[in-house]
Amino acid sequence: MKMYLLVCALPFTISLNFATIFLSIVYLIHHDEKVFLFEIVRNVVTISSQQIRNSLFVIVIERIFATIWFKKYRFSSKGSMFFWLSVFSYFWAILYTSYSATMPYIPAFRPFAMAPLWIMFTTHFITFILCPVLHYLNQRMYKLFAYQINLQSRHQIFENIKVLKFIFPPILIYTFLAPSGSLLRLATPQEFYINVPYCSFLIFYNLGFLLIMIQQIFENRENTVFAKSATVPTVTNAFGKQLPAALTNDRYFQDLKQQWH
Repeated sequence: MKMYLLVCALPFTISLNFATIFLSIVYLIHHDEKVFLFEIVRNVVTISSQQIRNSLFVIVIERIFATIWFKKYRFSSKGSMFFWLSVFSYFWAILYTSYSATMPYIPAFRPFAMAPLWIMFTTHFITFILCPVLHYLNQRMYKLFAYQINLQSRHQIFENIKVLKFIFPPILIYTFLAPSGSLLRLATPQEFYINVPYCSFLIFYNLGFLLIMIQQIFENRENTVFAKSATVPTVTNAFGKQLPAALTNDRYFQDLKQQWH
């Protein structure tokens, strides 16, 4: 999952932040949003924001498959699944951007002018709802199937819980902050927002990413402090070797993997 985020989400996160800052600079220089360069960079914002939404959506969809077929889900399945879902997410982002960019110039598209916004809000809503539901279901499965499934299936359920727990805070922040600019523009009377530059509504993307970074920094710091301060009781086995009396799930499955290989 981390590799997928590095390939499919991180580049677009960087491009989106640079594009929003660049649009603000262009507006400060020209005081005009109809500059050709402005239009190009605005399309970069559109495709980047949609691809980030798609990336979070794809991770949740992949975890649906991992939850349903947890007994048969393997590393090879994950690779092929992520590949095809990634192709779908890129195609969706390109199609979404192409429609948004050409819609004002094609009369047949004008009755569906609100379609990109509805697609954006629907993607956010589905991702936000599915993530905690899947997390709850996997927690229930982990307890109910404790002694009814093999170790590999149990590890798959535990992995689902970890991934969904890790991805939910970014989904929560991105769901409520990223579309806030569009919601604000929709809720604001036209005579007001026509005098407000488009780039000012994009600040919510930057705020969202800033909060996600702060959240990740604090979470990593808490985990590091906890790992250093935690004292693990040990017991002596028959060979006189000191072994931890209790293992975390991560350590338990990691040790078993090392034994298998």
